[in-house]
Order: sequence, then structure tokens, then C-alpha cells
Amino acid sequence: MNNLLKIALFILLFITVLLPSCKKEEDTPLVKVTTNPVSGISRTSGVCKGSFINEGTDTVIAYGFCWSTNVQPTYADKRSVPYNITNGIFQSALIGLSPGTTYYVRAYAITVESKIYGNQESFTTKPATVQTTFNPDLTYQSVTDIDGNSYKTISIGTQEWMAENLKTTRFNDGTAIPLVTDNYEWNNLITPGYCWYNNDEEGFKNIYGGYYNWKAVKTGKLCPSGWHVPTKEDWKVLKLSLGITPELVEPGGHFQEITEAHKIKETGNFNWVEGSIIATNESGFTALPAGSRSVDTSFGGEGTTESWWLASDYALSIWIVNFANWILNSDMLSENYGMNVRCMKD
Repeated sequence: MNNLLKIALFILLFITVLLPSCKKEEDTPLVKVTTNPVSGISRTSGVCKGSFINEGTDTVIAYGFCWSTNVQPTYADKRSVPYNITNGIFQSALIGLSPGTTYYVRAYAITVESKIYGNQESFTTKPATVQTTFNPDLTYQSVTDIDGNSYKTISIGTQEWMAENLKTTRFNDGTAIPLVTDNYEWNNLITPGYCWYNNDEEGFKNIYGGYYNWKAVKTGKLCPSGWHVPTKEDWKVLKLSLGITPELVEPGGHFQEITEAHKIKETGNFNWVEGSIIATNESGFTALPAGSRSVDTSFGGEGTTESWWLASDYALSIWIVNFANWILNSDMLSENYGMNVRCMKD
């Protein structure tokens, strides 16, 4: 073997040994991504948190979360864009989930050169089980609507309230309320309409009741005969009956947070997100976290918030109850919000 051939073989051997080492070094990501355990889990949503550390010169141009019911989700699966971004730490809500379902999620970061995934986390949404925890130490009455739905009612001070959200599909004169599931149609309604959360009657009707637009409320015919949609004054009387003295905030004003949510929320926290206060429901009012349908036609807030329409000359909501506090507020809204209704006896 001549010297030239020996040199060529040596160079080939050197390249064969060196290249895998170089490739391995090049393939080692300099952006490290972490997925934190999912929190705030409800029947239809969860909150993801993640972070990345960039130890190289490649610029991170996008990041977020990918999720699926299959393990090791990738960018090709469903994705959630983060909000609340600080120094490489980011957070996002996963919405539109199905009750009682296990999901897998990974944070990701995208650079000019590649996609880097964090560790996988899994979580299971709350089940669709209907369990409304009324106060066992109180005596409830009942009322029936025109559809034959029966509701528990509770006397609080001088008033008698439904202890459940209304779920009628007809006005009290027998006229049908149109069920509207299409997003575009809902957002452009100029007549009464109602829907169920996530357009899922089977899953949510008997938990959270119906979601009505303002046009349905202002007919004055939603509640059973002898009952009415409460006014702002009715709510003030209820508030005073429960020993809460601050005035309700007027439309356009600031929120007042009153840590008295335990008095009106269901006993315990079965329907509320993990980490919610353990409520006493001493009033028997039994508020549940039904969320709402917003003007952009999306459903949200299930597991964390609740608000109700009140009777007024314009579209007005009352009392947003979140998972930690009781926020007293009367706020003007678009007539095309979809929100719940509690009725009060005349």
C-alpha cells in the first residue's frame, strides 16, 4: 500500500470518527424548556405554566404549549399561545376540553433552527358528574318552570331565591326560546336566544342551567309565573341580609372584592377549580362556577367564575363570583353575552 493511499485511509477514518461527535454536539439543544404541572383544572380547562432558558446564540422566536389526548404531543397537535410572559416564564389556559378526560401537554420553544420540547405533564379534567352540594342544615322549598324542571329554592331574609340556575327552553307564556349554537348567528342575534355551555346539553344542562342573551331577559317572561329576574335593588337586599354592607359598584366603576364568597358558594368546592376556597354555603344560595358565553362567541370561565343577568332598562350583569373572592359589581355588557339567570319570588 503506497503512502498516498495510507494518507487517504487515515483521513477517511478521522472523518468517520469525528463527524458523529460533531453531530452530537450540534444536536445538543442550547435552549432548555420546562413544563410545569397543570393547575386550575376544571371540567373544560386547565392552566399551563412553562419556561425556557437560552444558553446559546440562537434566537427564540416563539413558544407556547402543545397538547393532546395522546402522549408526547407535538407542534402539529393543538396549541395554546401564552399570555402573562415574564423573563422566559410563560402561562396559558387550555380551554374547550372535555370532562373526565386525560390530556398530555408539553411546553415548546421555536428557534430559527429547530423546535425544542419540554418534559411531558399529564392531567385529567373534572368529571361531568352532576353533584351540587346544597347546605344540608337548611330547609329548601321548590318551584317548577313551564318545561317541568324543578328547582330548589331558599329563603334568605325576606326574600325567596332559586338555589339553582334557570334552565327553561320556553318563556312562561309557552313561547319557545330559540336554541342558537352557531357562533356567527349567536353574535348577531337581534332576538332572544339561549344555549348550553360548550353547546353540550347532556354534559352541562343539569349542572349550570341555560345561558341567555339580554333579549331573552328583557322580555320579562323568563322566570316561572310569580317569579322575576332580580333587580339591582333585590341583590342589594340579599347582600344586606348576609351582613355585607359595602355598596354595589355602579356600571363603569371599580370592582369591590369582598372575601365572603363562602357564604353563597356551594358547600365544599366540588364544582370549582382545584385550590378554590372551601365554602360553607351558609346562605343556601349555592353559587356554581358556570362561566359565560362572550361576545366573541367563545365559552369560558367554567370552574372559576359566575355571573347573572339582572332586570334593568339595559344589559346589566351582577356579581361575578370567582374561585377565591366575591366581587360585587354591576356592569354594562353587550346584549349578546350568554349568561345565567337566578329568579326571585315576587
